Amino acid sequence: MPRKSRQLRMDQAAALSAKWSDSVFVNDYRHRFINDMRRRLDRNKGLSTKQRNWLDTLIEDGVPEFENADPALTTRCDVAVAAFEAAGTAYEWELNVVKDFRNRVMLGKKMSEKQTSFLNNLLSTGEELAGGASWVPSEEEVTELKNAVLLYHGYSTMWKNDRPGVHRALVATKTFLEEGGHLKRGDADKLCKAVAGKLKKISKPRFKSGDLGKKVVSKWNPVTRRGEVRETQRGVCMSDVYITNDGLIVNDWLLPTGELATLAAERVAKR
Repeated sequence: MPRKSRQLRMDQAAALSAKWSDSVFVNDYRHRFINDMRRRLDRNKGLSTKQRNWLDTLIEDGVPEFENADPALTTRCDVAVAAFEAAGTAYEWELNVVKDFRNRVMLGKKMSEKQTSFLNNLLSTGEELAGGASWVPSEEEVTELKNAVLLYHGYSTMWKNDRPGVHRALVATKTFLEEGGHLKRGDADKLCKAVAGKLKKISKPRFKSGDLGKKVVSKWNPVTRRGEVRETQRGVCMSDVYITNDGLIVNDWLLPTGELATLAAERVAKR
């Protein structure tokens, strides 16, 4: 393939991207690659030998010609794509997968039995959305989801890092609660299951307003290097259980000193 200047390659890539945008292959992985290379060239970044060779091959080949090998299945893909786009970010992953499969369907590329089954499941979900069959949580479920979002912040960084799927479910749930739109039942279940232990402490609280409890106050003894009991304070619970912005489950307590203290349930013993 003859050598070409950076400017010539940029001009050819721009022209090819425009043609790709007008084709049925818009946002195809090859189209995305072309645009990525254009951005690199615009920033005066170099291209590797493989990147340069593939870009030049795409420029030479142009937009692929095709005949729709399966119009019926392509139409199902179009319905699903429209439904996922209307549903917003909750179905962004499904949207991108179906778009990629759509090109394979139109070109008549063979798919394995597993791929075919996977695609049919996605298309069924899209058709259900298109028919208005999306899951809508009840008021009680919305309250539980709000609690789950708050409780998530009470876990350690290590716990969160070990559960990336829970974080994705958290983001989807927060987007639904703050902006509306759609929320997948699977995301809601994943988040609530992850914090189920703490949700139980909200539904079945240890203390409620009017209960009595005691709090042990201790001080550090530098000689013995241990905490020593100073006194036991008895208090009255002044609020039902609630969740702080840090994800802690607490109640407000009136102490004998007249102080109103916010204490975690674990720090207060039964009378």
